[in-house]
Amino acid sequence: MGIGKIIRYCKSKGLFVSVTTNGVFIKEKIKDLKGVDLVLVSLDGGAEIQDKTKHSNVPNLLESIKLLRQNKIKV
Repeated sequence: MGIGKIIRYCKSKGLFVSVTTNGVFIKEKIKDLKGVDLVLVSLDGGAEIQDKTKHSNVPNLLESIKLLRQNKIKV
């Protein structure tokens, strides 16, 4: 079962749906994320710390946050 299907099911039951992410797959999953109430993006520090702890880089993460906001998804 994919994330989009899980989100749609939860919303159909009237649940508040939030997703916590390191931001790596936001661009690929933006259509699925449009159904959530909130996306929590984990940012632990500067580029060196973020790359080591979350396996994502800060510039890509910031672009992903902008993409979420452009799509009216609360971050």
